[in-house]
Amino acid sequence: MGKSKGQPKSKGQPNYMGNVLQNDNTLNPASTRHRTPSAVDNDPDSEHNATDQISDSQVTLDKINLEIIRELENDGRRSYAAIGRAVGLSEAAVRQRVQRLLDQDVIQIVAISDPLQVGLHRQAMIGIKTEGNAKEIARVLG
Repeated sequence: MGKSKGQPKSKGQPNYMGNVLQNDNTLNPASTRHRTPSAVDNDPDSEHNATDQISDSQVTLDKINLEIIRELENDGRRSYAAIGRAVGLSEAAVRQRVQRLLDQDVIQIVAISDPLQVGLHRQAMIGIKTEGNAKEIARVLG
């Protein structure tokens, strides 16, 4: 899916895509790229240094990036200034972090439509039984 500068959904709309973050605050990775730490992440005097990072084998996110993602999940149309106030950063810093998250395929901005509102009146649920590593199968299926 291509990236756009729009916002994913308005507040109160159903989230058909699910959340990016799992309940244990780890990222459900969409990419195999590694995050390049920013200067803030490496600053030992920063309250958001590398010791505050949550990591998995593919992407590392610091505490502030996780907060930004949660803010966008709650209201994808929220302004960078409002997100900045919520997480303690300037509008410009939030914009840079969001752009970095987009560039690394950690998040994506998409329009989520209501299938009934766009004329899709039939739905199907498909079950698949598999053997083997469920995560690997899910990755292959996309």
